[in-house]
Amino acid sequence: GYGYGGACAAISAKDAGADVIVVEKAPEGGGNSATCVGMIHTAISVSDPDAWKQSRRELLLGSVPDETVNAFVDKQLEIQSWLEDDLGTDLSWTPKPVENQDLATDMAQIIVDGKPGNGHDLFAFFANEVDSRGIEVLLSTPATSLIQDSETKEIIGVTVSQDGNNLNIKARKGVMLSCGGYENNPEMQSNHNMPGIQLLPWGTPYNTGDGHKMAKAVGADMWHY
Repeated sequence: GYGYGGACAAISAKDAGADVIVVEKAPEGGGNSATCVGMIHTAISVSDPDAWKQSRRELLLGSVPDETVNAFVDKQLEIQSWLEDDLGTDLSWTPKPVENQDLATDMAQIIVDGKPGNGHDLFAFFANEVDSRGIEVLLSTPATSLIQDSETKEIIGVTVSQDGNNLNIKARKGVMLSCGGYENNPEMQSNHNMPGIQLLPWGTPYNTGDGHKMAKAVGADMWHY
């Protein structure tokens, strides 16, 4: 997928020395990322990262492994330096008070022509970073299944549909799923949303839970699903 998640993953992988191919179901990149307000939430004002991690664990009621929470917070605290120092993004930060750790968050928006931009502007910045690195992006190319080694269960590639034909892409390092949600899949909504609550999506019609289904088909342990 080629929203914020896919773009940032592609940039990070390329900068780490990997060869990268991005495949995107839609005829253009951005997904829901390009239709949102473009606010970046992080916690750069937190003075006690350990207390922040503990507050996250308490809010999640044990539903997420501690190592995942810790890794998430560690990276969350690096967002500002990555965006501003490494990528050169011009951001406007709005810090929030951190007396109450559960409410601590800092928000930022990209600055375009001297004014805070929106989600489309932020994605355009990431897309330019992808293009400047020579990363190949295949649009109108939905991923249909993950290719798995039958013995080791290792994911060794992905099958995509391109111009009506199946194309197998072999991965030397791995496959990153950044496929958005399932808000435009009524069946998945009825199976996994709180009963009686109908979600009316405003964003890309291409978010139909493809990534969830591909991961589940190869035996992924689904959580927060």
